Amino acid sequence: MGRTVQLAVACVAVLVVTVGHVKAETLTFDELVTAVTDPIPNGYGGFQWNNFAFACRDFILSQYAGTGYDNGMVSTPNIAYNENGNPAAFSSDTPFTLNGAYLTGAWNNGLQIIVDGLVNDSVVYSRTVVVDTTSPTWFDFNFQNVTKVNFTSSGGTPAHGNDFGYQIIMDNLKVNEIVPEPSALIGLLSMGIVGLGLAWWRRKRLG
Repeated sequence: MGRTVQLAVACVAVLVVTVGHVKAETLTFDELVTAVTDPIPNGYGGFQWNNFAFACRDFILSQYAGTGYDNGMVSTPNIAYNENGNPAAFSSDTPFTLNGAYLTGAWNNGLQIIVDGLVNDSVVYSRTVVVDTTSPTWFDFNFQNVTKVNFTSSGGTPAHGNDFGYQIIMDNLKVNEIVPEPSALIGLLSMGIVGLGLAWWRRKRLG
């Protein structure tokens, strides 16, 4: 084959490898290091984090044993939470799927959490879930091809005396990169095949 044809074949091969790439990941927050609490650093898990922090088990046991901070821990030693109970989000320039997460109320039983999946600041998915402080609950979201996920919490009744708030405990967040639909793959491969045909025709014409 001539160089043009070889290049076209190489491009088709690259398209196949790129389109078929999948990266699934469970974010446990456990590899983050703090003695108390700290904001989740931007770049963790490939995301930008807004108003999400993480806390370590030793601090939780010394200050908040028996609350949702303690009961919501799925894997040790850390959990994530929305600071001051305010809305929080994570985002990426690259589309991703929110598969699911374990969620717990820190202070309130019956805490309502609105989870929105956005693309370019437009809401394309929205689901409201309800959690208690006694144990973590797994929720399947399956928000596909989103670039941002917002969490907004409210309501519920205090479960720990006079202490109350809208803090969400989150652990073992599962996300993955997007694989294009089969139609997209077929389109890309068709482009490569057309390129091969043009290269062959030009080579034949030039003799």
